[in-house]
Amino acid sequence: GRLMGARLQWQNGDFWLRVGSWKHPFDGRWKQEANSSMLQFISGGRIYGPDGSEVQMHPRGETGFAIKLAGQWLTAEVSKDTIYWDDGDVWHRCLDHPSDGYLDGRWTQRKGHAPIELVVGGSVMRSDGTRVR
Repeated sequence: GRLMGARLQWQNGDFWLRVGSWKHPFDGRWKQEANSSMLQFISGGRIYGPDGSEVQMHPRGETGFAIKLAGQWLTAEVSKDTIYWDDGDVWHRCLDHPSDGYLDGRWTQRKGHAPIELVVGGSVMRSDGTRVR
């Protein structure tokens, strides 16, 4: 696909529209310090894991949030481009290339009530759990 204004245009003539906005300060791709190949994607107050998991974020002030994971609450504080979790985990915002992640986000096809697709780091994570590069 190719980004054309607010649309992601495909060679077959179809196009997708971005869902939501990029106004949330935590939005973007994040890599774990302990495992830099483990990428997480944050968009619109939700964390999307590489396995297709999705977790709601609960704001705690301007620089923090909490999530409920496996029945336990975890809290995090954000400082510049780093997330510090209360369990000791640390995530860093992906800033490898200026254009890295420009397609990242939630997209829907132009056709009415189509499922929402998640684009993360060049892969499409489909609503059925499959991943396409």
